[in-house]
Amino acid sequence: MNHKIHIYITQKTQEFNWKDNQLAMKSGISPGQISKLKNENITKLYAQTFYNIVKAFDDNFENAIKIVFNIKEIKLKKYIPKKRNSFGN
Repeated sequence: MNHKIHIYITQKTQEFNWKDNQLAMKSGISPGQISKLKNENITKLYAQTFYNIVKAFDDNFENAIKIVFNIKEIKLKKYIPKKRNSFGN
């Protein structure tokens, strides 16, 4: 899946008036990795990296997903637990 993490990072660093090293410090991601993400030099976006960046900006994931993955609406299927007998099976 294609991602646009570079757009998200650029928008948020401008919004917070942060430099790359501030994002690196808050997210726990190296400044070099942040630079590669901003310059679109990384094709795979790992879930942990995405999570760390969103949490660094204290943003909600629905907003971040809309920007990074261009998904307008998140639809989750309703979880229906399996019926169990008195023994738990």
